[in-house]
Amino acid sequence: MSILLCVLILLIVSCDKWDSVRTTVKDAIADKAFPGAVVGVLYNNEVVFKEAFGTYYYGSDIPMTVDTLFDLASVSKVIGTTSAVMLLYDQKAWTLEEKISKYVPDFKANGKENITILNCMVHESGMQPDSPFDDFSDMNAQMLFQYTNNLRLQYKTGTEFSYSDFSMIAMKEVIEVFTSMKL
Repeated sequence: MSILLCVLILLIVSCDKWDSVRTTVKDAIADKAFPGAVVGVLYNNEVVFKEAFGTYYYGSDIPMTVDTLFDLASVSKVIGTTSAVMLLYDQKAWTLEEKISKYVPDFKANGKENITILNCMVHESGMQPDSPFDDFSDMNAQMLFQYTNNLRLQYKTGTEFSYSDFSMIAMKEVIEVFTSMKL
């Protein structure tokens, strides 16, 4: 959704139709693609559009503001993880229907044996969105992946959309095992 949204915004910017931007973002929020967003467009070194939409969290009444700061960790998921997955797919190194447990056997614990690369990439794995922990500063990467391996599904894989950090953690591990390289 985020790549599509960026493309739509770029097309709309070229037409100078800001109402279309507003409608697109509001529709995405209504569809629960994300709880809120801040859209800013810089053109010729000038801010030509900047507006906040929605709230910080689902069910929150705290509105986004144009000064909201975002954690860039999610950007690394799109740039690093998604790019690596699609490069390997484009090279026909794997299919999106392959199971995560094919590459990481321990992942299949607690009902996760049928989760595919595609399920993780489109956030239909069934894993919870994030952790009850405030942060993972006291966990190394291996501990975090072990935590992910031990998760139980919150819903049946492939039946719902729920953005999950744990889907991306699983994909990071698959990429590293498959390529023998650190992401």
